Amino acid sequence: MKRILTLALILLSIMAEASVIKVKVRNLGDGTISYMKSTNGMITTHRTYPSLDSDSCFMIDTGDYQGIDVITLNCQKGQENYFKPIWTPFAKNVTIDLNTESKIDSDKDASIKAANEIAEQFNSDFFDYMTGKSDKLQLRKDTVAESAYRKLTSHCDSLTTIIERSVPENFAKVLRQDIAINALFWFYQCAGAAKYVEPSLSDKNIAEWESKLFEMKNNLDLNDSANALNYLFKETVAYYFSDDAVKRGLISGPVSNDVSNKMFFDYVNNNLKGKAAETVCGRIIIEDTEQGVFSKGIPELAKDFYAAFPESALASIINEAVAKNKEMNAPKDMTGINFINVDSIKNVNDLIALNRGKPVLLDIWATWCGPCRKSFKGLEPIRQYAANKGIVLLYISIDEGENIMESVKDVAGKYGVKGDHVVATGDLREDVFTTFGNSDRILGIPYTAFFDKDGKMVVKHFQESEDPAELLKRLKNMIH
Repeated sequence: MKRILTLALILLSIMAEASVIKVKVRNLGDGTISYMKSTNGMITTHRTYPSLDSDSCFMIDTGDYQGIDVITLNCQKGQENYFKPIWTPFAKNVTIDLNTESKIDSDKDASIKAANEIAEQFNSDFFDYMTGKSDKLQLRKDTVAESAYRKLTSHCDSLTTIIERSVPENFAKVLRQDIAINALFWFYQCAGAAKYVEPSLSDKNIAEWESKLFEMKNNLDLNDSANALNYLFKETVAYYFSDDAVKRGLISGPVSNDVSNKMFFDYVNNNLKGKAAETVCGRIIIEDTEQGVFSKGIPELAKDFYAAFPESALASIINEAVAKNKEMNAPKDMTGINFINVDSIKNVNDLIALNRGKPVLLDIWATWCGPCRKSFKGLEPIRQYAANKGIVLLYISIDEGENIMESVKDVAGKYGVKGDHVVATGDLREDVFTTFGNSDRILGIPYTAFFDKDGKMVVKHFQESEDPAELLKRLKNMIH
């Protein structure tokens, strides 16, 4: 009996150890750490910001799920971002050291680590292509569909062959699907780029791109449960939905977030099954909150989710998202949020002149801009500093479409963006793009500028526009 109890205690100890990942942090400085964790093999972009204990460690509970999950660690220090997927149950200890070459490392088995590095390298090549950093497969100027298709598929086949030889099939399957989904997403980008090259492609060449896209789409099993562990799976399925909506004539113009969310949700629920459907439908709801959109139809969409997936492991995350949605959509105090009539204002200089005698911090934004909404979360210290220094906070929305004023007021109220607000239309809108955009009048937002009390532009563009804390530091260094 004593031997049985001893074995039972050992087994319980092993099980307890396997359900927790310990993360040790070194040389973080003023950097931040967050992570996103899949739940029962279903990934979401729900982000957790852990607190470090006295030993600079934190624990991640991986639960009792018997399959494969992934934890994506994100470290940010200054302008640098470091991402790393940690697969469970293959790892129990992780070290984050921003002074080392690997930055984030774990104690995985050597073969697991090697296979993961192959998949990571493919994903890195993809993101380098997307950002213009490099073009390892020489795809950027390739306007021939067959050539681009062959380059991508051959590269994928060679990598997956190596992976399948070195790791268990369940893990190889996850990495294989990860590469396949990213390859399809990558090919969509290539096809889109090819259509805009000069000289323009012939109808025959465009048809060839469409044919190869169709072939790649047919080769991907959308209902494979491993798809639920890929961050780009939802975006990839959105391509299928968009193609279907265009083919059926369902979308003839701009639609609201509530309409697009409902249409996409119904498409996924009707065309996918299992974890593939559950994770995409769940992410539609969760990401609306994570991205700070707070569409008013999310609570009703959550009811549809529970009707389709009544026992979902994502329930707690979805409930949290819905609760936050309801909080943000509750009636807001609009005190201090002032909307200015600018019908007679034709340019930026005349707009700034309305506050002659006071310095102006100008913020250009739009309701559809995720980084803009994110920056609004940290505005209160800037607002207090501006009030103490007599600085006018002026917000220019560059939104277009129907019910613009209602949408802008809604977002400003949700985030408590106190200050003077303008919705730029007509000549004023054109001058905003001329004044602050590049030579092609392309304007990245959020975009912050500063004018002195005489209306002179002192700073045309703060590089810290997306980071309120860094922007406040810059302002304090400027203004004494």
